[in-house]
Amino acid sequence: MGELGKGGLGILLKCRDEQGLLFAVKFPKSGSFASQAMLEDEERRLKRHQGPNVVAYFGRVRLANGAVGLALELMDGDLTKMGRLTPELALQYLEGVIHGLADLHGSAPGAFHGDLKRANVLVKGGKAKLTDFGLARGGVGQTVMVGPHQGGTPGYFPPEGFTSQAGDMYSLGALFWASLLDQEPLPQQSLCIQIANHPQLERIVNRLLAQNPAERPTVFELQRLLPTLRAEAKAQSADASDPLWDLLKAAACVAGVVLVANALTSK
Repeated sequence: MGELGKGGLGILLKCRDEQGLLFAVKFPKSGSFASQAMLEDEERRLKRHQGPNVVAYFGRVRLANGAVGLALELMDGDLTKMGRLTPELALQYLEGVIHGLADLHGSAPGAFHGDLKRANVLVKGGKAKLTDFGLARGGVGQTVMVGPHQGGTPGYFPPEGFTSQAGDMYSLGALFWASLLDQEPLPQQSLCIQIANHPQLERIVNRLLAQNPAERPTVFELQRLLPTLRAEAKAQSADASDPLWDLLKAAACVAGVVLVANALTSK
């Protein structure tokens, strides 16, 4: 019915079944054996991590030319389409990502996603889910733990240069940063943020963005902090007397230059 988007390994199409139900299908970008094999490898990883905070996998779809695709839950779009988020909305959407990441990290020693970014967080009905497990490692049913890789997305990729659970936490910090500013982090960009009137959220995001992996919180620590962070964001939102109140004054620290962006709530 139409193209929804493209990723590093595949193309996403919107489809309808015989009963009229809509769903998405991810096909390999090319018909090569290598492209098909990579997509089927992602299928195994996606099936390992199914849960309420991961985009649902329905099964395989085969075209007449033999190409095999993955039938997935149809979402409304990804976080890049949501624009600049207030702290309260950022927490609302990224809570699902945090819980999904906790399930993934807890599935096996050393398990990680490896490619967290706004384009890999899909939204629907005010909630967000993780997708794209093409670079994930570990999980129930994987008998051999394949080590870190150097793939992923520049800007979101951890500064230590390889993927890991701590690397996922850096990428999560970059995800907060990008969502609050509505801009994509650049390769080699040193990220930090100032969030006016949200000191606890500011502190945790900057800890996520620490250059030293040992200084970053685990996803389980972040889960425990969520009620406190939500309460802070809700209290600040309730203080707003004007629907166009400036909820966020974020500063992105880039090589010593401070960029200030003011976020307004939508009408």
